[in-house]
Amino acid sequence: MRRRVHQINGHKFMATYLRQPTYCSHCREFIWGVFGKQGYQCQVCTCVVHKRCHHLIVTACTCQNNINKVDSKIAEQRFGINIPHKFSIHNYKVPTFCDHCGSLLWGIMRQGLQCKICKMNVHIRCQANVAPNCGVNAVELAKTLAGMGLQPGNISPTSKLVSRSTLRRQGKESSKEGNGIGVNSSNRLGIDNFEFIRVLGKGSFGKVMLARIKETGDLYAVKVLKKDVILQDDDVECTMTEKRILSLARNHPFLTQLFCCFQTPVSMNRIHCTNSLCS
Repeated sequence: MRRRVHQINGHKFMATYLRQPTYCSHCREFIWGVFGKQGYQCQVCTCVVHKRCHHLIVTACTCQNNINKVDSKIAEQRFGINIPHKFSIHNYKVPTFCDHCGSLLWGIMRQGLQCKICKMNVHIRCQANVAPNCGVNAVELAKTLAGMGLQPGNISPTSKLVSRSTLRRQGKESSKEGNGIGVNSSNRLGIDNFEFIRVLGKGSFGKVMLARIKETGDLYAVKVLKKDVILQDDDVECTMTEKRILSLARNHPFLTQLFCCFQTPVSMNRIHCTNSLCS
């Protein structure tokens, strides 16, 4: 009977019997057990994790041997994490375990590689399979996603969440359909260009506010959406569809028109859709 394969963000985890002391590459804790299959190992990049941790992996499988088989969308679903490690040969004076495959770094001298920035230790053979997540606390990131109601292991190309390339493609289509609604980056508007006057309405999705452009004094209705709510409810596609529909109304004299869209920094975590004001 074939063993069950757990596919998480491109990883292909299978229950594995560990013949030597091994540490989890996710939580960095020891994988206990003598009999049976103690942990899960990716059959592609060889990373080893606890059975309880395999669904918490947020980084995609980056094995060079499988790069032609893994869809390019996987790399775009890593929450913007693309910080390469800076590995160099290191001599370890005490027994040290690989932070990728979890096994011991054997040898007396030059046993493995250590990242100059985050001090991650890996075998020389594991270097090509390590995800570019230097300095990222994967445990805290997984907890944060869980607090938002998201399952880290389900953020994959088959998830309901769309990838960045899809959003960019949809944005380009919206610009074409909106008859010139896309503007040059030099003329792009932001939150600093608007003076917010009062709240016109609000609900679970966000707020609609009356705003005035500082330069011209023109009034607009600005719909303010919370990014975390959109992600939590899997409403990314719905939001893009709404944006495209408003863009299609650019040439219609009796429909609300989309003037511009912009996002605020991560600290404010908001999306603003500026529409024409119907008085």
